[in-house]
Amino acid sequence: MIIVEDRLREILASLPVIQIDGVDFPHRFDFGSSEDLNILIKQEERLYPLIWLETGFEETHNLSKNEVSVSLSLKIATSSPDNALLNQERLNYTFKEVIFPTLDNVRKTFERSNVVQLQDTDWDITKFYNYGSGTKTETTHFWDAVKFDVDLTINNDCIKPFNYG
Repeated sequence: MIIVEDRLREILASLPVIQIDGVDFPHRFDFGSSEDLNILIKQEERLYPLIWLETGFEETHNLSKNEVSVSLSLKIATSSPDNALLNQERLNYTFKEVIFPTLDNVRKTFERSNVVQLQDTDWDITKFYNYGSGTKTETTHFWDAVKFDVDLTINNDCIKPFNYG
């Protein structure tokens, strides 16, 4: 049986590191509820860019083909360097420098990996500027994020390397 969370961690392990001004920002994949995310943030100092899989998804296992089909909701987030930044500044810094390149690499991974089959090539994303601000706080940190939903079929073949270029 394929464990979706473990398989996604293996698949996303090959993502290139984001580099800004000579500083490496390796991604981190994790999963859980909003409560789990808050616990993780309190325990870890540097975990951005974060690829967060929201749990509570249904899995359809095809045992004869050794594959699983899932509809997943993922967030890619990075901590805000300054909570007072205006949205245009956030767009230029966190979204264009960290979030969008990470999202593009996740998309390439799902499109090019031999172990993932995308069910749809259209991607709807929702941008969150200063996510966690206001009266309803989703997390204990302020962060900028995109959320996207994707339908995948994942098999249990050996992962073959591919080019991100």
